[in-house]
Amino acid sequence: MISEGQRRVVIKSDPYSEPYLEGAGLEFRLTYEGPLLSDSKRSESVRKTRADNKQEIRQAFHKQLKRLWEVNPFLAASGRAIPIPGVKTVIFGRLPYSIEEIAYEFREHGYRFVPLATHKLGVFCSVNVLLMRPNALGGVITNTGDIDNGFKVIFDALSKPRTASQLGKYQVPREGEDPFFCLLEDDKLITKATVESDLMLQPLKDRVTCEDKDFLNPTDARVLVTVKLAPIELNAATAGFA
Repeated sequence: MISEGQRRVVIKSDPYSEPYLEGAGLEFRLTYEGPLLSDSKRSESVRKTRADNKQEIRQAFHKQLKRLWEVNPFLAASGRAIPIPGVKTVIFGRLPYSIEEIAYEFREHGYRFVPLATHKLGVFCSVNVLLMRPNALGGVITNTGDIDNGFKVIFDALSKPRTASQLGKYQVPREGEDPFFCLLEDDKLITKATVESDLMLQPLKDRVTCEDKDFLNPTDARVLVTVKLAPIELNAATAGFA
């Protein structure tokens, strides 16, 4: 049973993937700070506002993942061959397809998405989400025994949207969003997920005012997502994840 003050919970864990993820070669962190609205099903206008917020979180992750594809040697070499040093038999560490090829495959809802983890690629994905808010500690699990809605929003934002309605008012890519980078093709690729809640002690930059009520806005949040990727099968195409 989860206690009322529980702050860290493993919500999904596949024992088969654990040995692979322990030695994951590609590990990085995604961050977000801003409003985080609960994914509740209320009026149509409320649902649209929630969808807007979810896409805004995707947009924050998109910029960081785009940068990752630029600076990580393995990802930057997508679609072209580069040798991996220290390997007796020369193999080529690269994804077997380019960003443009991935974007062409995931043309949906007027966007061209580039998910890093896909079913075709075949990698295990571990995600740890630290969610900091200005309200009381605890609250990972609600009174009904379900996970906090804020975490659900974050997990949705890590994946490309399933429907056009999940893009909210952002039905057309903005400048710099073609292609649009995301972490996951869908959340089924997550084999381990851990969520943690903590108290946010420093206000958001745009909340620095003399009014305490602004600092205590319950929708304020800071999010740190730690991602680990490991290949299901080690080969030339997945060597950079090993």
